[in-house]
Amino acid sequence: MLLEPDFEKLAVRSQQRLVREFAERYASLRERVRRTPMDEARAIAERFGCPLQVAQVAYLLDLEGILSVGEAVDRLTAELQRRARVGQAVPNIPGNIMEFAIGEGKWLEHIFGSFVRDIELKTRELANLEATLDEDPPSVEKAISVLAARNRTAGTVILPVIRTWVKEHPGATSEDVMMVFGTALTKWSPNTLRGKLTEIRDMVRAFFRRLHIMISGAVDSATMDLTLERLQGLVDGLGAPFDSMPLEAMAHFLLHVAPRLSGRGDRTRYVIRGAASTRGNMAEPEMKTPYDFMERDIHLARRRIGNERRKYLDERLARVMRALKYLGHERTDIVRSCIAEAIERFHLDVDDGEHLAEEAAVKVAGVPEEESEETMVAVLRGFIEHYIYGETGNE
Repeated sequence: MLLEPDFEKLAVRSQQRLVREFAERYASLRERVRRTPMDEARAIAERFGCPLQVAQVAYLLDLEGILSVGEAVDRLTAELQRRARVGQAVPNIPGNIMEFAIGEGKWLEHIFGSFVRDIELKTRELANLEATLDEDPPSVEKAISVLAARNRTAGTVILPVIRTWVKEHPGATSEDVMMVFGTALTKWSPNTLRGKLTEIRDMVRAFFRRLHIMISGAVDSATMDLTLERLQGLVDGLGAPFDSMPLEAMAHFLLHVAPRLSGRGDRTRYVIRGAASTRGNMAEPEMKTPYDFMERDIHLARRRIGNERRKYLDERLARVMRALKYLGHERTDIVRSCIAEAIERFHLDVDDGEHLAEEAAVKVAGVPEEESEETMVAVLRGFIEHYIYGETGNE
């Protein structure tokens, strides 16, 4: 589907920003990888059976809260395997694998960071606009507005990114784009997304056919004829096989599958539900320090029960520990400060807080270095479960 001239200009500027951002991100990631603790990276490589260079980048992605270590390793190794399948295998040489891991890590930082955030903002606006189509009788002007908004987001926010991704990923198809970006937007597993592909495609094509019918009632003009022609081209493009779907159509597919977050009551079938964590009058902490992430994750873990809560807490608290260690804090100081922050942030009525923090530090100091993270997580989780989630806890 062709873009309007103004959309083309916006798409070009978006592509230029992406190039600049990636150049800075690549240099930054390379420097941060150089400072990765090798003992941590080796432990990850041994645990997941992946190259050391992949483990180093996975460690940083976990440290930044982009992906967990396991998710990052899965994403990086999946791309290694895909390249091997299409005859573009990365040579099994440390330098080559490092270049691959940094380049792919750059993409994961962007996709799961600014890209997903941009789409969430755009779809929030779009959900409210799409809701106006339910008025009876439907308005031609509103149908045109919805189409223009979708074209703008798909053509100037999504399309430049997926075009660049395809150029940098040898042998990549539209289906690969869909699996990488679609799972990032929906938070679904690849198998879940694959199981819904036909249903989603039918829905988005039906939606555009509906717009076609609504707009066809407008006054005849060359502009309207061209709009309807492009709209039909989009419907046809969405009907192509997934591995050869035009990228313009894939951009609209991804926009449709992205969850709609709306303050007006979302009517779409793809919606994220759940209350945000609270901190005073704020939706969540400002997310500037590892303690902010700890506070948020303690709130989020409350929604889970049993082993699921424990697993979630262990994973998130370990990330906080690694972040503080990366910033130069000693392990005993990390435990002390985390307990002190938890007491303050959750307004806990704990008379002997300093004593509890010191006891926790002694426990951590008494174990070997290689067991310290596991011990720190267990001690802090025990404190949280007893004082925050337990009967004596007071949020």
